[in-house]
Amino acid sequence: MELNNDEPLRKGHRLAVIICSFMIASVFVYAGVVEYLAAMNAPFHGFSLMPAAVYDKLRLILLGLALVDFALIPYMRNRALAGSRRPGTTSTGNLPEPVMRLITASMISFALCESIAIYGLVLFLLIALAAFAIHFPRYARWQEWLQGMPEASHE
Repeated sequence: MELNNDEPLRKGHRLAVIICSFMIASVFVYAGVVEYLAAMNAPFHGFSLMPAAVYDKLRLILLGLALVDFALIPYMRNRALAGSRRPGTTSTGNLPEPVMRLITASMISFALCESIAIYGLVLFLLIALAAFAIHFPRYARWQEWLQGMPEASHE
């Protein structure tokens, strides 16, 4: 790639900015999903049905994964930037191979950044799914509740 012609670099950078923008927007979508689920369960004060010890361990595990991801970003980016093309691979698009490596390195970084948000969403969704499993309508339970209703015995 010629140093005086930076048009391929500009195109690659523009593509990386667009991809990063969409991935940032997805984090806000995740936050919207969490807020929607919280609103559907309003007044939401958390699902206290999960033992606090389990929740705390899960939260620490996911926090640890987030920190590992955060620490891996420079390492993975540098590996992608330093790596040469593997035999049998072709450049995708009309951008030079070094620019494609920059895009690949950026996408790896973006994916690791987004995964941190996903861990929080996973924790929230796991707790929500546990609550649904506990409160799933079971026929035997309905029969038991129906027998305990005074107005049900009159019909």
